Amino acid sequence: VNRYFFVPNPVKIDIADVPEEDLGLAIERPLHPDFEERGNRTLVFNSEVYIPEADLTDGISRLMDAVNVEIKDGNAVFHSKSFEDAREAKARIIQWVPTDAIKAKVVMDDASVTEGLCEIDCNDLKVGDIVQFERFGFARLDEIKDDELIFYYAHK
Repeated sequence: VNRYFFVPNPVKIDIADVPEEDLGLAIERPLHPDFEERGNRTLVFNSEVYIPEADLTDGISRLMDAVNVEIKDGNAVFHSKSFEDAREAKARIIQWVPTDAIKAKVVMDDASVTEGLCEIDCNDLKVGDIVQFERFGFARLDEIKDDELIFYYAHK
């Protein structure tokens, strides 16, 4: 199954001091790391992104495959770019989606609903498709509403 980013309970952060050359950065991620023939998906990084509310905690975090940010009191400031810098700073690696993300709901196995945003490439999915939301779990697309995708959680 193909992999996508899903940000549960998203909060928008506006990252201060991002170098000009990193704005509009196109980040290519494989749809599946073991099957390169499936192609890539592209996330465009800008200073405004959504992250999970649970990850809005003080400290240095790496926005997966993008940049490192320092979060303090709910504010984010550019820290560095390289993965090595993130490792050295013992940064947490967190999911993110650009502001063009689409609304998604995941109905969990206990019937609770997790609201969130998934990357725009999820617009290419069809009802019945199974995806792996990285660091969240597997889910099946059950319904496509006007501006929202509704998934059913399968397993971790």
